[in-house]
Amino acid sequence: MNKKLFEDIGKRVKKRRIELGYTQEYLAEKMDVSIQMISGTESGKKALKLENFIKFCEILETTPDYLIKGRDPASILIEEMERLTDTQIERINAVIKQCIEMCKEQNEQ
Repeated sequence: MNKKLFEDIGKRVKKRRIELGYTQEYLAEKMDVSIQMISGTESGKKALKLENFIKFCEILETTPDYLIKGRDPASILIEEMERLTDTQIERINAVIKQCIEMCKEQNEQ
């Protein structure tokens, strides 16, 4: 992999860590790695083992696609929906509304 990709992944790891309010120390503890490993990853100086990449995704509650390409789940969903017909979108909206109503009813119980 090239250096730019490591730097981009590191920036996204740091951004997501900060969004969640995690310190480097906390993230290192959760991942069972050193703070230096977290720092090296965020600065793009350390290559990630697949095992640690997966841990980052899980602990930072994000997708591999976001860390690698910078695409968040919402943009992926939007791209998928842009390929649908109006009828398909209407059906999806109806299902979403039903799900929201079910959640509201559950919260009221």
